[in-house]
Amino acid sequence: MPHTEAQEIIKFWHKVLYKLGIVKCPEPFQKLLCQGMILGPDGEKMSKSRGNIINPEELLEKYGADALRLYEVFIGPSEQTTSFGSHGVRNEEIEKAHAEVVIKVSAYYEKVKLNLVVSSLMEFINKCYQAKKKVMSLEHFLDFLKLLNPLAPHITEEM
Repeated sequence: MPHTEAQEIIKFWHKVLYKLGIVKCPEPFQKLLCQGMILGPDGEKMSKSRGNIINPEELLEKYGADALRLYEVFIGPSEQTTSFGSHGVRNEEIEKAHAEVVIKVSAYYEKVKLNLVVSSLMEFINKCYQAKKKVMSLEHFLDFLKLLNPLAPHITEEM
């Protein structure tokens, strides 16, 4: 629905509600932002029958609310129609670095090479800062805290 059409529909219904005495002010708003349509990853309108629905609950669970919210704001101006895909939330660079650090740090803990644990965790953080997309999933952040916890229990418990 185009921006102006949505605005007119909202104004119409507000006037009806005003005349019925349900709302107290004659004008519905001073400023209105109508959001554009969010399309599926294939560029088509999301629809169960098309099978291109993205379940936000799965994305929230996997990446966390903040990462999802930041991606939604990032994909384009809110009044424009745009495609949405989890590929934009996923961060392959950080996922690869995460997999590597879990393996390395686990091995270093088993060998009690604690200096290498700290070194590997620092390398992981550096890779996160150097990544094109600097958004880490909640799962990766919690794993990082678990890996750091034996050496820094006070700060990781606070986080």
